[in-house]
Amino acid sequence: MENAVTMKKEIRNSFLFSLILSSLFSIFTILIISVTKNFYFILIVPFLVFGFELFFKKKQDIFTSLLLSFLFILLNYFFMFSPFLLSILMLFVPVYYFREYSTQEIIEKLGFKGSLTRAILYSLASLLPLFLLYILIAAVSLFFGLNDSENVVNKVLDLPLYLMFYAVLIAPLVEEIFFRSFLLTFFMNYTKFLSKFNSEILSSLLAAVIFSLAHFSYGSIFELFGTFFMGYALYVTYRVSGDIKVPIIIHMIINFVSLIAMHMVV
Repeated sequence: MENAVTMKKEIRNSFLFSLILSSLFSIFTILIISVTKNFYFILIVPFLVFGFELFFKKKQDIFTSLLLSFLFILLNYFFMFSPFLLSILMLFVPVYYFREYSTQEIIEKLGFKGSLTRAILYSLASLLPLFLLYILIAAVSLFFGLNDSENVVNKVLDLPLYLMFYAVLIAPLVEEIFFRSFLLTFFMNYTKFLSKFNSEILSSLLAAVIFSLAHFSYGSIFELFGTFFMGYALYVTYRVSGDIKVPIIIHMIINFVSLIAMHMVV
């Protein structure tokens, strides 16, 4: 009986590990496909899975990871679950990562600390510096002839109404938890190069790069650089305040104001 329970537990843990690994591979591959507009990049999934096996020497079910990765990506693109499936995966990964902790501890590990009032005050105090940063980025981009923000405006205005609500209410929550809170912890603890130097700055820069690439599907160089610097600025607000609610609120405000501005300009 004890052997059966142990075996069942090992099977469950193996499947859960395959699930989180597949989620990470799916997120990465979806971002690559979005950036390149080439669906054939789905073929990199097998290389990711086998590479993980070789590099990390982690025993797990390769077939399960491959199957789940392909399933997530195909659902995302062919059954119109995007971007909601991607958001579910991006929330699942950090929650599973901290699965050994209690619910309250997971909430704290994800960066939710302090009162909502405190978070709102920090957010409001951060808006002016971030607004000035945005003006600086726009000015530099214009000077070097990289201000192609009309690509973003054209794509955003074509979005259905429900996706605009998603962009204001759901995307900031999911993206800040994943890019600002989880990736920083993940890179510092589980990437050998970053852990060796114990560099939070380097980890946050890498997370900002990935955050930037996730927005390059708009086809705008300005958006690529803008989201990198704004992403890192949001990390700074998180680092200073110690509360992930601060960049979440700021992100919501930025997206809301941007949508309003785009509709007013056109």
